[in-house]
Amino acid sequence: MRTPSRSGLAGSAAAATSTRRNLRRRWLLCGLLAVAGVGLILLGIAFRAEQNGDRLQTTGRRTTGTVQAIRLTRDGSGGGVSGYVTVRYADDVGDEHTAELNLGRSAPHHAVGEPIEVVYDPAHPARVQVVGAAPDAAPLPWPALVLLGMVAGAIAIGLAKRLRWTWRVLRANPWVEAGSRVLEVPLAGGSQHALTLVELRGAPDDGPTLAVAATWRARPMVAFTPKAWVAGSDRRFVIAAPGGAPMVRAKRVRLTAATLDDGRRVPPPSRLGPAV
Repeated sequence: MRTPSRSGLAGSAAAATSTRRNLRRRWLLCGLLAVAGVGLILLGIAFRAEQNGDRLQTTGRRTTGTVQAIRLTRDGSGGGVSGYVTVRYADDVGDEHTAELNLGRSAPHHAVGEPIEVVYDPAHPARVQVVGAAPDAAPLPWPALVLLGMVAGAIAIGLAKRLRWTWRVLRANPWVEAGSRVLEVPLAGGSQHALTLVELRGAPDDGPTLAVAATWRARPMVAFTPKAWVAGSDRRFVIAAPGGAPMVRAKRVRLTAATLDDGRRVPPPSRLGPAV
């Protein structure tokens, strides 16, 4: 690593209070994404099992049960009445089972004590449905839930890798204060868009260094002016506002012909005044 001549702030960059707090929040977000991903995948699996419930209507064993209780609910203000029916039935070996089944709008048409035809799984007798009343389809297709879960998991893994890299850099380096300013370099081809850079003076090198955020979604670079804290001195390093947070992974950039004027290198344009 190249080491700037300016003395660093005391201790490891990872030990700064604001930095530790920032890292904890990021790890918490990473954990929540991982939990959400696993949860979505499990929910998709559960929905798949529910959507396959109509197979029980053709492969299950039929028997006659008895309505034990009825629980009715109203579907919102002025809505229809739907509900649940508690059914008691015996399997093929004589064991009795009780289950509460969601029959929706057909529930009010039943009465306590009347017989009711049910179909159950011989391998799992507690799994039962009323004949002709397969469960409703899940509100979302299960492949979509599994796919969302996998995406959330992939984002969590990517975030964990970046956090691990950031933590290693912060643990191995002190924060070094540097003067900074934001630059906007017009993109080639006459585009109205511009590349936003931050110019650092004093870190990670003794001279000026141009850097750009190394993440697809980063805090505006103006948050790191007119002073910034820098940790690390390789091609990629970490920039933070004074105090150690917020922070962003950054990488060095080199300007090419876009900054040349009649063969002479000129400073890039800046929205925020002269260089520090």
